[in-house]
Order: sequence, then C-alpha cells, then structure tokens
Amino acid sequence: MYDLRICGGKAYLDRQWVQTNLYVTAGRIANISDELLPAVKHVDADGLKIIPGIIDPHVHLAMGSGPYTSADDFYSGSIAAAWGGVTTYIDFLDERPTGEGIQKEFERKRKLAQNSIVDYSFHAAICELQDTAGDIASAALTIGSPTIKLYTTYKPAAYSSDETVEKMIRRSAENDIRILCHAEDDDLIRFDLQEIAQLSKARPAEVEVAQVLKIAEFVRKHQGNAYIVHVSSGTTIQRLSAEYGDILNRRLFLESAPHYFYFDDSVYQGSEAFRYSMTPPLKSLAEQRILKENWRLLSVFATDHCPFMTYEKKNKKISEMPMGVGGVEHSFILMYQLFGEEVIERYTRNPAVLHGLYPQKGSLQIDSDADLVFFDDSCARYKLPNHSNQDQSIYQDTEVQVKIEKVMASGSFVINNGVQYGRRGKYLRRKLTSIL
Repeated sequence: MYDLRICGGKAYLDRQWVQTNLYVTAGRIANISDELLPAVKHVDADGLKIIPGIIDPHVHLAMGSGPYTSADDFYSGSIAAAWGGVTTYIDFLDERPTGEGIQKEFERKRKLAQNSIVDYSFHAAICELQDTAGDIASAALTIGSPTIKLYTTYKPAAYSSDETVEKMIRRSAENDIRILCHAEDDDLIRFDLQEIAQLSKARPAEVEVAQVLKIAEFVRKHQGNAYIVHVSSGTTIQRLSAEYGDILNRRLFLESAPHYFYFDDSVYQGSEAFRYSMTPPLKSLAEQRILKENWRLLSVFATDHCPFMTYEKKNKKISEMPMGVGGVEHSFILMYQLFGEEVIERYTRNPAVLHGLYPQKGSLQIDSDADLVFFDDSCARYKLPNHSNQDQSIYQDTEVQVKIEKVMASGSFVINNGVQYGRRGKYLRRKLTSIL
C-alpha cells in the first residue's frame, strides 16, 4: 500500500498533460498509473495541473549589502518561495579567494539556513584568486557545490578579472563544475552617473553584451562550461545566437528573470524609480522586445530574489542604494502567464540538470522526490499577494489568471488551499551528471 494517492489532476509528463494518478511512498514518487491503487491517504487534484516542484537557482537570502541586509532571511524567504511553488532554491556563499575560505563560508551560511521550510543548496562564489582554479574547484565539490559564481563587476571586493574568469572556465572543461557569471564589463560602467533616473544609462546593454561575448570566447576556446545569470538584454541573446551558436545551450547556458520581461527602463523616470533598482538594471523597451522574441534560447528562469525595504532605497544615490528586487513567490506564475507551458522545463528539469539536482528534483518520474505543484491556469483574475518580508513588491499591482493551489515537498503539504504548513528543509549536495 502506498503512503499517498493523488488523483484527478493532469500531470506534466514528457512535455504533455496526462490525466493520471501519482503514488507516493517515503517522500518519493513510487508509481504513476491510471489504475486506482490502495493508499493510506488520498489527495483530490480535480481540475488542477501538476508539475514538479519549482527550482529557483538564484536567490540571495540574508545577504549583506553595505549597511543593509536583504529583507528576507532563510525562513521568511523560504515561506515566500513555498507560496510560489518553489520547493528547492539555491543561494550563494559570499565571495572567497581560497578553497579554505569557501569551506568556512559554507559552514557559516549553512547555519543561517537551518530554518528554511523547503530544500536548499549553495553556489560557491569567488573573487580574485589566491588559490589555483583546481583548488577552488576541489573545495566547491567537497561541499557539494559543482557550480561556482563569479562577478565581473563590483570592484574591488567581489570582482573577478578576465584572467580569473578564463582560469575557471579552463578548469570547467573537466565537466565536473559549471561557472556562473554575473556578466557586466566593469570598465564600461558609468560610475559618474549617480541618480536613479540614470541607472540604465550607467549600465546600458553594451555593458552586458561585451562581457558575455568575452566569456563565450573563453568557453569556445577551452570547451568549458558556463552559465550567464540574469540576462537582461535581448541583444545579448541575439549576438550569442549569431556568433556562438555552436556552444549556446551546449556549453554556454542563459538564465533570465521575470522583471526583465514585465518592466523596462521607463520606470526609472517615475516617482518610485527606487523600487526597481537592481543590477543589471532594466533595459529599454526595444531591448525587452528582443528579449521576448528570443526567450526560447534561455534555459532557465530564476529570480535573483533580493528585496530590500522601501526606506533603505528611497532618496539615495545609486552608489548608496542596496540593489535588488523580490520575485521568488511570483516567478512561475508571471512567466506561465506570458508564455504558457513552454516555461515549465525552464523552472523544473533544466535547472535541475544544469545545477546538479536531476533526477532527484525537477522531474515527475519514479524515485524522484515527491515535490509537486498543483495550479489552476484558468482562475478568475486577481492581484498577486506578498508573503515576503519586503514591504512593497514591484508586482503588487500585477493581475494574473494563474494560481498555485497546493505545494508538496517530499510528499508533505507545505501549502494547501491557502494554508501554510511547517516543515524543515534539507541541504542538498549536488553533482553534475546529466546533459540538458
């Protein structure tokens, strides 16, 4: 007898909706069958669609930014995530130049995350190296992080030079690590522009495009493995497709976030421009149009969830303002609303594969974790709620017709018909084993 039987819903299997029953035992999917088999508990999913638990591989919880700390810690952020169907997220260690530093930072960050209500992992992160690329890779793999983040901006503390980027990409050719890149050419940024109305002019599209093309050249040269986080410019995708089609979505993968699809840089001229401060910033409407035209070349949608409170952002110069917005609760709903079921794998299978979680996560198959999202894509229009600690969401006036009704993590409800349930998430060690 199974622990749990889920009947009446349509499950997303092999890129199509299938009316079937899911059976769960010991927190994992034990069977998928049209037959009505005996189980201890029964869940009625009539009228709902069922997908694997969503994976957000890009969040910043309890993150320091000068004198400020992001509004969500691991408890509140994981609650917001759960309401959005996110059953696994990956945060970031602070940047360290040595393998020993990565290990110590992991121990610090893991203690902070112990009260997360959903499963979590960490990306290692580096700055200018004081160890070899091999030492860094070994340290990251030891803590179960085959993904290593670097920044080509934020001098001096978090910055990685082109030399460091190339060293890490060369090491990634062994195929056991993937290099995640915040790609903006620091030398092209206009740091003299300090008013929020100038944010997109300070970091225009060419700042991202130039750095991404350099990274693509390193990947091609060394046959490495890289992943560009939060792609904000349509031209970035267009240029990569035209000039680096041989490695795009083979060795070089792209992630973007909902805010680049829902807002453009015209918001920086408004009275509440500070609410939209982030790096990379929102781009022009023309860039957004190109982004929307080329979205299928993106492998992953994530959020870069990093909200701050209104009073921390308001009436400040760019260099004084904490950058980041929220989105972990709303991401899937927003992008499904725009593009429909084609986005599902970009929230489930693709991030699971690219970040070393597949097939435990990101899949509805036997022996995968029973992380399940039940949603209605034909509900009455409603305004998106906010379960984050942030006092204002950039999506608070957005109306949608997609609603997440139930969320299960390892076969137990964390959200069910408007009620949140307590749970202790677990740390996930990851390993790159699958090919997208």
